[in-house]
Amino acid sequence: MSPSYVAHDLVFYPLTFTLLQNKRSTLPRRALHRRFHKHAKGFPTLWKLGLGLTEELGEKENQALSEFLDGLSALTHLHLSNQVEIDWVATLVPLESLWSRLRVCELTECMVDDALLILPHFSAGSRLSLIQGRYIRGAPDTLHPVKHPELMGLSFDRCDDMYITRNLDNLTAPALERLAI
Repeated sequence: MSPSYVAHDLVFYPLTFTLLQNKRSTLPRRALHRRFHKHAKGFPTLWKLGLGLTEELGEKENQALSEFLDGLSALTHLHLSNQVEIDWVATLVPLESLWSRLRVCELTECMVDDALLILPHFSAGSRLSLIQGRYIRGAPDTLHPVKHPELMGLSFDRCDDMYITRNLDNLTAPALERLAI
């Protein structure tokens, strides 16, 4: 297979995934997790991934997802979508290597706590988009301020004023060049 046909864009939503142009496969979600986990090393040039979660994952699935994402060494663009009220970003926070290699990250329905947890791990020049942000788990005084992220761009899309305020009140971003509200 010539390099121009190598998989580089993978969209992984609950029941379908797209690999190379328009080829589609429909499998049960758990089967997809197992299949992707098994083949993480088989996607050495995958640079863009969309992942939508529709139900809470078990411990083994969380571990498999973490290992799969950590194994995608070329990944630079990630879109995570949380379609149910579960703590999914917290599971992935220990993957500092994942966050540090991303250039573009989009988080849909992410809690303020999670956004502040991952912000320090982004490298210089990264962009983070928070879409339809959710509130915080505890009281506002339990949030840990982020003092020196090297984030270049931060955007809020369809987030209410309180969500935006909670994030910005706890963020000092000296490298920030673009802020979209």
